[in-house]
Amino acid sequence: MSDRTQVSTIDMKQFNDWMSSVARAAIHLCFNDMGSFETAIYSGESGAKHFAEECGYAIPDFTLNQKQQNNLIASTYSGICCIAYMLKPPVNAAEWLKHMRIGRDREMERRNIRVRMTDRDKNEGCTNAVC
Repeated sequence: MSDRTQVSTIDMKQFNDWMSSVARAAIHLCFNDMGSFETAIYSGESGAKHFAEECGYAIPDFTLNQKQQNNLIASTYSGICCIAYMLKPPVNAAEWLKHMRIGRDREMERRNIRVRMTDRDKNEGCTNAVC
């Protein structure tokens, strides 16, 4: 059984729907009204890297298993980047995937910090809602 088949079909359908939605919604953020990359939010190489990092933050929502996450990330270059940039992405697949992983890793660290803080508050007997 391959690693890719370990992700349930329900999760893959949700993931594929998410990729399609993100790619379609991002087209206007990758190009300006005149069809140019130059003034759009995610224009150029730096914009594409930033876009990839932002997309990477969503990966842990689909699975917490890192192998499964890497399989999902691998499909995002063609599933999001190439579509959002109308088959003319300003970054290659390796750069896109690298920045997807950066976003994913930052989100996983944020979640780990939140869990550690919650555990600390429980251990210290924190009772108010602001803890």
